[in-house]
Amino acid sequence: RGLINDQSFSTMRQGALIMNVTRGEIIDGDALVAALKDGRCGGAALDVAPQEPLPADHPLWGFDNVVMTPHTAGASHFDDAAPPEQRSQTETAATQSPLLQGTMDGKAFISVTGSITWLCSQALLDCANRLLQQQDRLILDLSACEHMDSTCLGTLHEIVASKPDAVLLQGVSDGVRKLFDELSMTRVLDHISPDRHPLPQHMTPLDGAELSPQQQGARILSAHEVLSALSEDNRAQFQAVVDSMRADLHRED
Repeated sequence: RGLINDQSFSTMRQGALIMNVTRGEIIDGDALVAALKDGRCGGAALDVAPQEPLPADHPLWGFDNVVMTPHTAGASHFDDAAPPEQRSQTETAATQSPLLQGTMDGKAFISVTGSITWLCSQALLDCANRLLQQQDRLILDLSACEHMDSTCLGTLHEIVASKPDAVLLQGVSDGVRKLFDELSMTRVLDHISPDRHPLPQHMTPLDGAELSPQQQGARILSAHEVLSALSEDNRAQFQAVVDSMRADLHRED
């Protein structure tokens, strides 16, 4: 709380702009108002507020150089939904498990279908680890995968890195490959097989165990720590997520 305070504004360049999309309490509200009034702060874009909901008579509403947004996320290829043009294709499969598992000829298979989010990430990791203990080869089939959010992408990198000699990917679409490229997931890209292994005829849905909010947070944190370590661009993109999840888990401890 109050990380950005009156002293912080005094050390900034005159007329500096500030944006906050994380936690409202990070900025001292009174200090921000004072800095806006005397010109130390040239403007603010706030997706969160010092008080939520921000009272109607709060001074921040009176500045022409303050933009307030309602803290609702917009569409992104890193979010928890498939691109709009693909959503209608997946609605009919909404009740089906996006993960299938099976074995054949000494190989283990996990098939990823549709759009998978952080809700599937722990189940994906647990299943991959179990199959890698049982079989010499794990093939991740992404031929029916339309989208993966950042938590699943980080989890996928963890799986490949855990046993690089045993894991292959196949059927990777151009869209998913683009995500790998953008996030510098070189190790994952190197494990895309040019060959196509037929899937077992019988594959069973993979249902993950119920996780506590703390367990879910730990998985999200771990996946984003992995991605952040891959490049400076990733670090800049995901550092706020990592810091926020670490703070949340620390408070729960």
